[in-house]
Amino acid sequence: MGFVSALFDRIFGGRSRALTLARSAELRGDLRRAEVLFDRAGRPDEAGRVRKARALALIATTVGVPVTDANRQALIDAGAELESLGEFTRAAEAYALARDVDAQAGALARAGEIERLDELLETTQAQDHASRARRSAHAEFDRLVTDGRRRDAVAIARASHDESLRARGRALYERRVKPGAPVTAVVLGQRMRLVFGDRVVLGRSPGGAGADGSSEGTIAVPSAALSRRHLAVARLADEFWVKDLGSHNGTQLGGHPLAADTSVGSGIELRLGGEVSLTLRPTDDLPGALAIVVAGSSRYVAPLGLARLGIGAWRLECVGLPGVEDWVELVTDDGSPAFVGGLRVADRVALLTGDAIGTDAGGGVAIRFEE
Repeated sequence: MGFVSALFDRIFGGRSRALTLARSAELRGDLRRAEVLFDRAGRPDEAGRVRKARALALIATTVGVPVTDANRQALIDAGAELESLGEFTRAAEAYALARDVDAQAGALARAGEIERLDELLETTQAQDHASRARRSAHAEFDRLVTDGRRRDAVAIARASHDESLRARGRALYERRVKPGAPVTAVVLGQRMRLVFGDRVVLGRSPGGAGADGSSEGTIAVPSAALSRRHLAVARLADEFWVKDLGSHNGTQLGGHPLAADTSVGSGIELRLGGEVSLTLRPTDDLPGALAIVVAGSSRYVAPLGLARLGIGAWRLECVGLPGVEDWVELVTDDGSPAFVGGLRVADRVALLTGDAIGTDAGGGVAIRFEE
C-alpha cells in the first residue's frame, strides 16, 4: 500500500471513509477536494466525473465574460482535461473561449466534427484576411501622416470600418492647424500669433466662415463694448481695408465714426466700441502681412490670403470647405523641399499643431507650430 496510503487510511479511516468525505466535498461544491478523495478511495471513475464537472463549470462561468490571461490559461487546462476524458467537443468549447484556434481545431478533428472544423477554418481565414487589411490600413495611415499628407490619412480613416483607425483619424483631425482660430508659430526664430483667412473678423464671438464662402480668421475680444461681429479687415487690390460690420457701439477713427470701408495705408489707429484700441499696420514679420494689435498688447499677424514665409517660395494656404472641413497647408513646390523629423515630406503638407519643419535633413527648424 505504501507509507502515504497507509497514513491516509489512518487519518481518514480507509477507502470507505474517503468515499464518504469525497461525496460530502462534492455536495459542498469543493470539487477539487472531492477529486482527490475519490482518487484515494479507489474510484477513478468518480474522480474523472468530478474533473469533467470542474472543467464544464469553468466553461459555464466564463461564457460572456472578458477573457484575461489568468482564465485563458485555466480554460486551456480545462480543455486538455476534457480531451484526456474523451470529451473532445466540450474541449473545443473551452479552447474557443480561450481563443486557442489550433487547439480548438485539433479537438474538433478528434471529435469528428468536420463541418464545425471547416466553419472554424473558414472563419479563421476571414479573420486573418481582415486582420491583415486592418494592419495594412493602419500602415498606410502612418505613411501618409509621415509624408505630410494628413488630409488623405483622415479620409482613409473616415472610410474605414475599423473603429480604432477611425478614432486615430478623429484625433489627427483635431490636431490640424485651423484656418479660423489664431495659432502660435515660430518662423525663422520669430514667435508670432498667426491668423489665417481671406479676411479677419474681430468681435466678442466672431464666428466662422464668411457669407460668401470665403475663409475667415477670427480674433475674439472679450469686451462688452464690442458686438459679436464688430469689425473686419481684408485685402483688396493689394491694399488692406477695414470695415465696421454694423456694430452697436461703432468704431472710431480720430474720434469720428468709421462710416465706410477705410484703407489701412501705412497704419491706422481705431477704437472699438469707444473702449478697446486697435492698431493695424503692415509688417515684415511675414512678406505682405498685416499686424493687428488689440488693446495695446495682444498682437497678431494676418497674411489675409496667401501667406508667404520668406523661405524660398514656401507659402501657407487655407484649403477645404471653410468652417466645415478646412486645413492650413504648407506648399513648397519651388524645388526647396521640407523635412519633418529628418524625413522629406510631400510638396503640400497638411499642418498639425506640434509640427517642426526644416529646410534640410539636418534637423534645423524653419517653422514650428506650437501645441
